[in-house]
Amino acid sequence: MLANGLRYAVMRNATPKDGVSVRLGVDVGSYEETDAERGYAHFVEHMAFNGTRNVPEDQIEELFAPMGVAFGRDLNAGTDWFATSFQLDLPDSRAEPRAMALRWLRDVADGLDFNDAAVVRERGVIRAEGDTRDGPGMRVWRAASAFRGPNLRSTAREPIGTPESVAAATGVRLRGFYDRWYRPENAVVVMVGDLPLETMEAEVKAAFESWKGKGPAPVRAPIPPFASKRGVDALAISETHLPTAVSVCRMRASDPQDMDEMARLRRQTSSDLWRSILDKRLLTLRQRPETAVAGAASGVDDRRDAWAACVEATAVGDDWKTALGSLETELRRFAADGPTEREVESAIEEIRSRHRGSVSEAPTRSSYGLAGDILGAELDGDTFVTPREAMRVFNLAVEGVTPETIKAAFDRDWSGAGPLVTLNTPEAPASTALADAWRAAEKAPAISKYVDHDTAAWAYSTFGPTGKVAKREPVALGDYVRFRFQNGLVLNYKKTDFVKEGVQVRLSFGAGRHELGRANLPTAALASAVLPLGGLGRHSADDLNAMFGNSSWGAELGIGNDSFVLYAGTNRSSLEVQMNVLAAFASDPGFRDTVDQMLPTAVEATYRAYSAAPGTTASDAMARAIEPDSPSVMPDKAVLLRLRSTQIAEMFKPALTQSPMELTIVGDVPESEVLRMVSATLGALPARKAVDRSRPDAWFLRFPETLPGPVRTVHDGPADQGIALVVWPLYVASPARRKEEYALGVVAEILAEQLRLRVRERLGMTYAPEVSTAMPDNADQGMLVAAVEARPGDLDAVVAQVREAAAALARGEITAKQLEAARTPMLAQMRTDLASNELWVAALDGSANSDEGVKEVLDYAAIMNSLTVDDLRAAAATWLERQPMVVTSVSAAAAKPTRVAR
Repeated sequence: MLANGLRYAVMRNATPKDGVSVRLGVDVGSYEETDAERGYAHFVEHMAFNGTRNVPEDQIEELFAPMGVAFGRDLNAGTDWFATSFQLDLPDSRAEPRAMALRWLRDVADGLDFNDAAVVRERGVIRAEGDTRDGPGMRVWRAASAFRGPNLRSTAREPIGTPESVAAATGVRLRGFYDRWYRPENAVVVMVGDLPLETMEAEVKAAFESWKGKGPAPVRAPIPPFASKRGVDALAISETHLPTAVSVCRMRASDPQDMDEMARLRRQTSSDLWRSILDKRLLTLRQRPETAVAGAASGVDDRRDAWAACVEATAVGDDWKTALGSLETELRRFAADGPTEREVESAIEEIRSRHRGSVSEAPTRSSYGLAGDILGAELDGDTFVTPREAMRVFNLAVEGVTPETIKAAFDRDWSGAGPLVTLNTPEAPASTALADAWRAAEKAPAISKYVDHDTAAWAYSTFGPTGKVAKREPVALGDYVRFRFQNGLVLNYKKTDFVKEGVQVRLSFGAGRHELGRANLPTAALASAVLPLGGLGRHSADDLNAMFGNSSWGAELGIGNDSFVLYAGTNRSSLEVQMNVLAAFASDPGFRDTVDQMLPTAVEATYRAYSAAPGTTASDAMARAIEPDSPSVMPDKAVLLRLRSTQIAEMFKPALTQSPMELTIVGDVPESEVLRMVSATLGALPARKAVDRSRPDAWFLRFPETLPGPVRTVHDGPADQGIALVVWPLYVASPARRKEEYALGVVAEILAEQLRLRVRERLGMTYAPEVSTAMPDNADQGMLVAAVEARPGDLDAVVAQVREAAAALARGEITAKQLEAARTPMLAQMRTDLASNELWVAALDGSANSDEGVKEVLDYAAIMNSLTVDDLRAAAATWLERQPMVVTSVSAAAAKPTRVAR
């Protein structure tokens, strides 16, 4: 701690190499605001990016971009009820960037410029942020929060504030809040990076030791005692855009802030254990149609002025009453008997295994992750500990834990006010009817005691004779090894030390979109998402979760342009489980009909969310305008409701069980272990014959020569939400045109920065304008898309700004300074990605057929650095000079009927 009261922490860490992460946290959030100041803590956070003592307004990105810092990714901030934090991650640890980072954070501490004109503009940005975050989920959350804690200060202090208080904010009022709360004794500075500790400590001291608070120290708002005498109560909410869900909560006073550290840890651990055990029981409900539960889980919410424990379930077919009864049954069963010895032992081991994983990965934890964790602990009044220490204290906390201990923890947490029951459903009953349904469930007949179920033994003891490697081939391009097994399996293996014992796995098979055909494409995304839920021929999905709950494994299905992919992130100790699971899915996928009872609920949820979202409705309208019967548009709901497990099997099983496979493993695991595991699993499967699986009716996007005129569509979400998509068709990308592709990517970044300045900072009409290019090789035609969310009445002005900014670029108004400001953060991101298993597993996947993915990764920096201003001007002139396609989506209430197209 410095003499002025500032707390600080420094830590040496070499991941990423040469990176430095700096954080400033201030112990003030929306909880301390007066009624007239609601939203001010968040507003002050915004003003840190609108001019400071050393950084003029609109200059912050121009200052940091040449250092490789991207706004939003590396430079950001956040506000909650109790704290405000500022984040700056530097890819370059040289003295000059460090000094600039600390100088800006010191400006944030006591050098903000509350210029009235900037405040007026930022009101619009905050309004736009609120509009963006508003939606069905937020509406339900607000209503439920107000119902559960109507007298809590936190309920009335949402960080975004109210429209009235934000509109009334002035520079003088914001400065009053800022001067009162931004004081060194209320602040924490964290610096983590690849530097000597003494260097970082000296720089923090030099930057912040002269900071002094202004005026008397503020008095914090008291946290009153929580009134817990409220009994059963209920709130039914009509919401047409979300799946029907029921939630049951109990609320009590939060634990004292000054509680003994070990006592707090034991209490938290026992709470985690009962939730883990109950969640496993709730997970099985989805497999029993009579429960009407599509999914269920527990959760906790601790806001210092109250602590809530909740259990929530999504209902099948809007049958909320049966789902509510199912929740009540499981809660009553747990309250009566508690967990079994086996459940406690399993839950402890599962959490312990996560600790072991954290210990293994500790040497390669990222500086930005560590900086955030240290700051969070300091702001929450907790002690930051290493993963090894966390495991040690966890083991201490669970010493002597018994089923009785966990039941007592549940009794403690499931107490206080309540049960407080909430329901959201399209046609909500009276809240009194919801309360009556809960009381009726409580009076149901006595229930049987929970009985442990024996965990099934892994049924796939062998996949065939141990596979043999036919050829081992070191590949210099990408520094990896390729193995060809006698059964035809190709294994790409790259040993890395990016994440200690971390491993990424991909299994590619089939021809991806090329074999789906036009008819299957509309349903393929949903079908692929539920594949893991179909389990295996000999094991259900719940069996797999029970057998391998202490391991890290996965089997998510992705649909690529040229292949299907089963992918997962795992670790060295779980890799054997992962390989067995993949081999089982590749030889005996289940496609069980238990999926059929889940599909209607998933389909209904998809359509309810779709119609309320401006972005999805606009994208769908664009696709329809380009090609009215395009298979990329959202199909009629009836089409998806007819989808069954048998159709999903027809779609994926032939490729999964018959086509040749390419396996890619990247991570910190020795070659000998990889070969042993692969030889016993995928390498042991029967050989597969290569056939051309592509279909003549495979579909890929192509824009018409003449683009459709302005397309207007509607959504039925919040009235203040709207979006504009401004789309320039490009070309079908290929490796031969990589330089042009990258030039367009840089042009997109420059256009995004122009829109941020024009539409966000100067007009205050949007929160986060986005510009991106989509250019897959030899697949869909590429496009450059500007997506800007704004209020319906502002969309015409937004589109005009996008057109003007793009036209300027097409005229060649691009400078060397803009090129460097856009390119440098992109190069910094690639340097970070090159030290990740995720990038390399994607690059090596498919390399047996083409090494273009590896070349793209390795050549990226050289091609990017070769780009000139003339290259960017040529790309912009070629592709942005054409009039773009414009799509807008507004609420039905704001739409002009004569301009609506759906």
